[in-house]
Amino acid sequence: MLINKKSIISFGLITCMLMPKIDLIPVPGYHQGLRYDDLILLTGLIYILLQRKIFLHVFPGRNIYFVFYGVILAYGILSLYEFGFISIIIGLRWLEYSIFYVLLFYSSLNSGQIRKFIIAYILINCIFVSTQYFQIMGGIYSHGYIENVSSRVAGITGGSWELSAVLSLFTVSLIYDKHLKYNKKFIMIIISTILIYLSSTRTGMV
Repeated sequence: MLINKKSIISFGLITCMLMPKIDLIPVPGYHQGLRYDDLILLTGLIYILLQRKIFLHVFPGRNIYFVFYGVILAYGILSLYEFGFISIIIGLRWLEYSIFYVLLFYSSLNSGQIRKFIIAYILINCIFVSTQYFQIMGGIYSHGYIENVSSRVAGITGGSWELSAVLSLFTVSLIYDKHLKYNKKFIMIIISTILIYLSSTRTGMV
């Protein structure tokens, strides 16, 4: 089988989403350090910049997506005095998710495969969130395994905030997907909404 740049990008993106989010490099003074998915997406950003071209259609909602991100970043800046630099980090985390969308365009995955992956990702998280909520199993966070996360479930992500953020972006993608039937959209929206609610994050509620 031929291994090319698009296949490598696809493998990296799937790894980012499905593998446990473990810190590789600790950052002094911060609860979360640099993870392998951060390094993968940073490498992806360098690759994107070398292409010297970014298409708006890779983002759900196109121009609306940037309005949404602008509001998130503005909120982070305005909250700088009250919450410190962590509010800016949250804005940068959304930028990291944006890189993920652009890399999808450069991957070997077609729209149908991406659709199936998103649906599978939501369903996988549904299973893990259920087991976490009923305290059957814990969650693997950036700083290690936590036995009881029933009050703020994380699924297979690195934290409850990340679960709500990723599910929100993926759900928007399904909403804008013209090839997905309305009944399936409705089911995915309901499941994602329940999972986001169980994450108990303010970001998810917004």
